[in-house]
Amino acid sequence: LGPVVIVDSDAGRRRAMKEFVATFGPRAVSIFSFTASVAAKEATTAYVLVSSDAEVDILQPLRRHTMLLRPKEVVAGIGCRRGVSAEEVRRGVRKAMREAGFSPLTLKRVATIDIKRDEEGLLEFAASAGVGIDFFSPEELNSINTVADSSPVVYRVTGAKAVAEPAAIISANTDKICQAKVKTERVTVALARAPFML
Repeated sequence: LGPVVIVDSDAGRRRAMKEFVATFGPRAVSIFSFTASVAAKEATTAYVLVSSDAEVDILQPLRRHTMLLRPKEVVAGIGCRRGVSAEEVRRGVRKAMREAGFSPLTLKRVATIDIKRDEEGLLEFAASAGVGIDFFSPEELNSINTVADSSPVVYRVTGAKAVAEPAAIISANTDKICQAKVKTERVTVALARAPFML
């Protein structure tokens, strides 16, 4: 292993970083090495740990020599009642991230149904979190048939069988959620992990 070890369990991202480093020539290649897990090596001078996990276990001897990077890869699909506050949305997203074991710093974007384009609390939350929002039509949300749980009430009000889970799936460009919907009083949040792309 090189004097600087990049630790990332995502094989695609690891491969992309390796290819990027190679563009700087043989000297750069000799400085960096890449691995999926941490193992202390005497010749290593520094570690860069890439992880979306909330709890990251860094070996005690390595703490002063490790940089922790948080990849922006988690999409929150959000369903909410009309007039919800930004704080209520934040609590719902934090609760879902906590249950899934993700750091809140890994939030990539939020997604919801298009009738929420003017929902101030949702817009304010996204702005304060520094993330964009994707809006989807009821037809787009209903096209996702991997969501088992639908709500007659949501369908009657919005025309969509479900909002949080399909919105997360579409926005993340994946085919499954990594955290089923989590509910607070007026907010429902589901999470999907966006695959790494250059």
